[in-house]
Amino acid sequence: MTRRGPAWLFKPEAILEVIGDAVTVHDREFRVIYQNRAMVELFGERGGDLCHRVYWTRTEPCPDCFAAASPAAGDRPNSVREVELEGKRHVFEGVATPIRNECGEIVACVEIYRDITQRTIAEEKVRRFSDLYMALSHTNKAIMYSPDRNDLFREVCRVAVEYGKFTLAAVGLVDEERALLIPAAGSGSASKHMESIVSIEEGREEGEGPSGVAVRTGIPYICNDYMADPRTGFWRESARVNGIRSSAVFPLRQEGKVTGAFKLYSDSPGFFDDDMVRLLEEMATNISFALDNFCTEEERRKAQEALRQSEERLRYISTHDPLTGLFNRAFFDTELKRLTVSRHYPVSVVVADVDGLKMVNDNFGHAEGDRLIRMAARVLREAFRSDDIVARIGGDEFAVILPETDGEAVRSAVKRVLRLQRVASREIADFSLSLSTGAATAGQGEELLDALKVADARMYYHKLQKKSRAAGLRAKSSI
Repeated sequence: MTRRGPAWLFKPEAILEVIGDAVTVHDREFRVIYQNRAMVELFGERGGDLCHRVYWTRTEPCPDCFAAASPAAGDRPNSVREVELEGKRHVFEGVATPIRNECGEIVACVEIYRDITQRTIAEEKVRRFSDLYMALSHTNKAIMYSPDRNDLFREVCRVAVEYGKFTLAAVGLVDEERALLIPAAGSGSASKHMESIVSIEEGREEGEGPSGVAVRTGIPYICNDYMADPRTGFWRESARVNGIRSSAVFPLRQEGKVTGAFKLYSDSPGFFDDDMVRLLEEMATNISFALDNFCTEEERRKAQEALRQSEERLRYISTHDPLTGLFNRAFFDTELKRLTVSRHYPVSVVVADVDGLKMVNDNFGHAEGDRLIRMAARVLREAFRSDDIVARIGGDEFAVILPETDGEAVRSAVKRVLRLQRVASREIADFSLSLSTGAATAGQGEELLDALKVADARMYYHKLQKKSRAAGLRAKSSI
């Protein structure tokens, strides 16, 4: 085949010099024997140096190097390698081909590398955005389904680490009085770096850190080089140990006021570019919106609880006697009517009247009279069952309804009243508690009102008997 054109055009070196990819050749001792212009521009003149040291900063030859390969080795598939040049990370995609002599033995190796740093950065950015959109989606779900803010904080931190691929995520809440940021939730492999309690006081070293500045100004603080940022000195050693290289702090608001901070950490410097910050600001805004909803819901719950308590108090006031806390006459009459058509029979009724109340009021004052009434109420409450309806139906008059109680059981209850009144009287020095009682039992509904009348008549008969005995005793003492 006839070649046309100048002879230099067909020299391999001339072709390699003008291609854009970096080319190097090294012998079986791993020494560089050729570099094209692109390789020299990247790494400098390295003829005679060991390739693995000058290119890849390795102390030993690369494990897959052709210079140490078997004679039958063929081309290696593409490989990706990273190296730092002048303080910047570079990513190369390369292919290696062996050079053989006439006997087929490998005598050297040609490696061709293409700088794919920008492509890799773009791919990583796309991946990060995909991760972050996934985190945003799960954060929004957490906002919808979290029952309270503490659960929300735990979930958004977990989501940021699991889906956003952050090294650490944390939420802190502002304590205004003490100028502190108190941890509320956190997640991530670098959790040891999560500050316990952080001062946000202006002028203090801690307070001038990223969290303090973000909380005080209400503006996100982005730190893309944690080890060099002037505000991270207080935590820099901890960050170094835990592999943290960049961070971002986003204020959280409740009803427009900064009440906390959402803090995110990455193991990559320069992680938080403008597009990512905008997306994370959206996440922080959504969390703040959820906090407003929790606040609104809490206010609504409190209003409902206040209404419920208020209604329970109408109801209580409308059915209870304010002096004794027993049921009042209106409730007693209502229950009496209800039981006339019920099946809880037999039903017994007890009527009780405080003896000598007027004498106590006249001689010791109405406050002592009220005390006597409250004491009588306490005795009746203790003497009867919790299901029995104990009511104050007049100034010094009480009545009790005992569902499903026969005559024998009600007589036992009256005996308890008499015993308890004697015990209660020991508390009074100037007078004693005395109750006149009457009881009756109804076998069916039609008899209930009559039973009440009978019990009332028996109570008056009991009272008259006590008055007669008292009068007789006075007559005897005067003789």
